[in-house]
Amino acid sequence: MDLAERLRGLGYVSAPRPAAVPSPLPGAAIDDLVPGEWRETPHGRCFVACSRYPLQHEHGGVALRQALDLRAADLARLGRSADLKELDFATTAFLDTETTGLAGGTGTYVFLVGLGYFTGDGFVVEQYFMGEYGEEPAMLAALSAGLARFAAVVTFNGKAFDWPLLRTRFDMHRRALPVSEPLHLDLLFPARRLWRERLGSCCLSSLEAGALGLQRTLDVPGWLIPSLYFQYVRERDARPLRPVFAHNEQDVLSLLALTVRLGRHWQDPLRESAHPLDLFALGRTFEIDQDWGTAALCYEEALARGLPGGKHQEALFRLGITYKRLAKLDDAERVWRTLVSRPSAALLTPHVELAKYLEHREKRYAEAALVVERALALLARQVGSPWQAQRSDQDRTSLEHRLRRLRRKTAAAASGGDSQAWREERQ
Repeated sequence: MDLAERLRGLGYVSAPRPAAVPSPLPGAAIDDLVPGEWRETPHGRCFVACSRYPLQHEHGGVALRQALDLRAADLARLGRSADLKELDFATTAFLDTETTGLAGGTGTYVFLVGLGYFTGDGFVVEQYFMGEYGEEPAMLAALSAGLARFAAVVTFNGKAFDWPLLRTRFDMHRRALPVSEPLHLDLLFPARRLWRERLGSCCLSSLEAGALGLQRTLDVPGWLIPSLYFQYVRERDARPLRPVFAHNEQDVLSLLALTVRLGRHWQDPLRESAHPLDLFALGRTFEIDQDWGTAALCYEEALARGLPGGKHQEALFRLGITYKRLAKLDDAERVWRTLVSRPSAALLTPHVELAKYLEHREKRYAEAALVVERALALLARQVGSPWQAQRSDQDRTSLEHRLRRLRRKTAAAASGGDSQAWREERQ
């Protein structure tokens, strides 16, 4: 009698065998879900997804071919770098990365790199994928061969994040980037200059909605992407990554569309800019670039289309400064007079500039003196920090000196001695 029979004879009942656990369904492979190819490198193979678009394809209301019509000078103004005049889209890649986190540094991996570029008859998006951490050398080798074709890159916040992180990953493997310092147009900075007044947030999704009129459907949010990659690494099921590839591809296309939108705003601001706040922001940019004529046109059109409250006053003030730069003193005088005549006038400069105009151009000394008196009264009402108090003392001294001179000139003019007052002023 074996042990099992003896136990049954003693009344023991063997426990039922556990039900068989079904084996998990095999995970979907990335090359079954995303069109692409495996590329062999000296460090193993790397999967590279590939999508092709005709030049007439539209993204965010922009035909891809329109990027080829942008002027190099406008691209240089976008990036505020004369070197960007050399940017040629035949040797430029639109680059976007997906990473395992946003902290940067050696602990952050780049697991997907999207490169968009023009070919003779279309636009191609290649996506270099690291399927697991051990595949990083192969992915970097394939990416290196891809990047070697380009002398310039266009990114969004790439100067602070994407490019330094790629350099870190290459350094970790003792490899050099094929182009260590490419021509680099980072769209974040011109986008902020143009659209921050109107949109507030200048993250890529806000710009897609506010500047391109683009609403993504069924898109995976960026904050979720790292966890989807970690899930893939654990389970080897590529289905959660399918929307990540789509997200990255859309980012690359949006880079191109934003480049076109930005370039066209700089190229033809009055025609391209529909919103007065955009025109106001462009006016400030052209003013910084000392393109006074275009700045004045932008401010004039922004005011004509109706700017909200405080921006209306600031645009008027900047328009007056711009007119002065252009030696359009009569136009500047009308702006200064408008600002000074407002009950809520709080800016000192329009008073000073109007007084200068009345004194030196119109010889209306008594009226200029009244403007200076109003400026002194305005200054007396302003209370601020010690630094502002020191600046106020300087302004007050200058205004009081001007007022004394104007009163002498007024008296001299009344007695027919204007030339004598002029001589006294020069001494």
